[in-house]
Amino acid sequence: MVQDKLIFPEWIGEFGWELMSWQAKCRYTAKEMGLPKERVIVRSFEGMAPLYEDFATFESHSLPKRAISWKPKQYRIKGSWRKFGNSTYPYRYVFHARGDPHKSAKNCGLDFWNHLGRLLPSYCVSIGSRVDIHIPGTLDARGIPLQELMDLLGSCKKVIGQSSGPMHLAALCGAPLVVWADNRTYFSETLEKRYKETWNPFQVPVDYIYTGLDWKPTITEVMHFL
Repeated sequence: MVQDKLIFPEWIGEFGWELMSWQAKCRYTAKEMGLPKERVIVRSFEGMAPLYEDFATFESHSLPKRAISWKPKQYRIKGSWRKFGNSTYPYRYVFHARGDPHKSAKNCGLDFWNHLGRLLPSYCVSIGSRVDIHIPGTLDARGIPLQELMDLLGSCKKVIGQSSGPMHLAALCGAPLVVWADNRTYFSETLEKRYKETWNPFQVPVDYIYTGLDWKPTITEVMHFL
């Protein structure tokens, strides 16, 4: 609290933790203090304003990328949740085909997604950043502004992809998930529990596919849920 304002520290961590920990904690704190949004300052990466605009004044900082090695001091926090997105798009399935080269060992790769693309019905969409994969035959919505992405996720039948920040965002938009990862324990729980319980404030339906440590399901396993 500085000069009758609540100013939160700059957020530097991963997108998933910002969604499922930080923005909810900031909203909860601001509401508990009874402060109007004009007196609450939140600073994060450029483009993240839609996460905070309902309760705070947003300021973007100049850090070039997220601190992937950052670890939160608190995993389970008191948070105030807001469902994001509006039902404005007619698309059926949304896919996040991660292509981040820094996580290539856990990415499915072009061959997998090209094969899957040949089996998909119409009205499907690819999301993510420009380093992610556009699945052939789907609408290319990679790199769209955050509010447009949230509206897209809030309209679709299902969102499909490996565990990632965009999959957590889909849960906050009320979208049913088909998600895959391994069965290891992370911060005292499996990722399946995190998706189905801990980080699922709106109790969206979650179909979880257990993979090996490489996070690579089979085409048959994914198609089973489409």
